[in-house]
Amino acid sequence: MKNKSTKHALLASILSIVMCFAMLIGSTFAWFTDEVKSGMNKIVAGNLNVELYHSNGNVTEEKVNETTNLFIGKDGNAILWEPGVIVYENFTVKNAGSLALKYRLTLNSNFNLVDGKSLKDVLKVAVIEGAFDGDRATAQALTFDKTLADFEQTGVLAAGAADDTYAIVIYWEPSDRDNDYNIAGSELFVEIGANLVATQAASENDSFDNNYDSGADFPIVADVHYDAATSDDLIAALDQANEGETVAIHLTNDLVLDQIGNPDDYWKYHYKFSGEKEVIIDLAGNELKFSKPEGADYLFNGGILAENNSVTIANGTVNVDGCTGVYTTGKATSYFKNVTFNVNGSGGQGVHGVGYTEFDNCEFNVNGSYGLFCSKATKVTNCTFNVNSFGGAGVQMNTYCSGNVISNCKFNVSYGTAIYVNNNSDVEINNVDITLTGNSSVAGIHVDAENSFATIGENVTIINESTYYSPELVGGNGDLSNVRIADGFKFETDGELYESKFGAFPSAKYEKGTFWRTVPST
Repeated sequence: MKNKSTKHALLASILSIVMCFAMLIGSTFAWFTDEVKSGMNKIVAGNLNVELYHSNGNVTEEKVNETTNLFIGKDGNAILWEPGVIVYENFTVKNAGSLALKYRLTLNSNFNLVDGKSLKDVLKVAVIEGAFDGDRATAQALTFDKTLADFEQTGVLAAGAADDTYAIVIYWEPSDRDNDYNIAGSELFVEIGANLVATQAASENDSFDNNYDSGADFPIVADVHYDAATSDDLIAALDQANEGETVAIHLTNDLVLDQIGNPDDYWKYHYKFSGEKEVIIDLAGNELKFSKPEGADYLFNGGILAENNSVTIANGTVNVDGCTGVYTTGKATSYFKNVTFNVNGSGGQGVHGVGYTEFDNCEFNVNGSYGLFCSKATKVTNCTFNVNSFGGAGVQMNTYCSGNVISNCKFNVSYGTAIYVNNNSDVEINNVDITLTGNSSVAGIHVDAENSFATIGENVTIINESTYYSPELVGGNGDLSNVRIADGFKFETDGELYESKFGAFPSAKYEKGTFWRTVPST
């Protein structure tokens, strides 16, 4: 009896426990729960907004726009330029957006040429940080070491950062050659403006770092922009360039320009444009190829002929085969930046400049005649020349080509000449390295004719590793009196130091391993 009762009690207990579990299973658990809820995170697109302000003796800070007249006289009128004139502007760059930016401020100058002379040759530029508030004497005491084309200020401004201010002072410092610019019956002029461009700066972070926009480049400033995917597109865009406009053409593919754009002309160029306009061809990493036109037997045929205008080619490769890539004439000006020129074929020339020409950070691979041939003032900086050309040269100056400057350049010559100065031309050479190699006729700097000159300044080195007769310097008829060493320098050759004397040969042996370089006199 007792055992039976015990069994009934145990069974009841078990049933009770089962019922409890059943109740729990059918209910909502409340143990070990937690919750995190975020607030609203608003994602905002950043904006890039750069502004430029100016001030001078007439104007207290004023925002610059397309109608703003800069570098004017005290009376508010345009400057009549003459020796002694000095003018200034204070420029302030502001970041008015929410993104960090990098900027580039340059001077935009338009000038004319009369008898080969231009005001750009006499106007010098000084730059000071902060606003200028001195008098004429203070201004004259500044260091004027830039030209209108040389001036460039760059910087980075974070969002909300303090503004950057610069004073730009332009001076026609009197000299004994000023009367050359007093040209009766003609008007020399220069128009000066300011260009400010900005792009993203590496500042803001994403999930990885702040370097995602480190490769952002400055935009090309133009009135009209065109894309060119074919040679027909390129020619159509060139045709649409209007007087007084700046037109930018952006290549989207490699192009071969083989049409004859002016079939009735003796000079058979693929395209010829003229007039008061500026054309910018942005290669955008692509190749533009020119070949000798069919039936053309004159040297100056092939690529683009620019008359009395401005042409800029940048950021890519120009291939030239047996013709001239770009020929400028008249009052034309041309600028080449970040361009590789591959010059091949007899008569091949990268650029023939019969107008003011500038090259910056370009490479010339010369297996034709000339990397560049100039008959008007030419400035070559930060360029490399690889020359393998019988009778050719990296740079050739000819026919009263004066005012040339070659600086911060390297020449590697296995056949031909690095720099050739001929026919009443001159050049200043600074910070240039020339290496002569191979077993063929090579030369460093060749100055020919009685009235041509080369002035060699600081840090010019010529290393002669050729096994052939290869002079570092060449003078017409063996006379080196027209090769000048700049004041303050001597030359060292093969371990011997010499005073700077006209007519002194740098090396007597021309054997492999000889060298020549300028060294400070002090």
